[in-house]
Amino acid sequence: MIGLPLAGNGLVHGLFMGLGILAGLGVFAWEVRRRGLHDDRLWVIAGVSLALGAVASRIGTWWQQLD
Repeated sequence: MIGLPLAGNGLVHGLFMGLGILAGLGVFAWEVRRRGLHDDRLWVIAGVSLALGAVASRIGTWWQQLD
């Protein structure tokens, strides 16, 4: 089996998380433009969803740290 370079490196994880978020926002922007939606509240919803998703991902693993 071929080992992954820099596997377990937090920088690599952060890089790919950022790329995934940018790709998701790009698809969202493309769909908003394609469907002709011009409501600025959609961007607020997308931003809040990203923020709450980050919080929920931390809370999802929080219980594992309890002794």
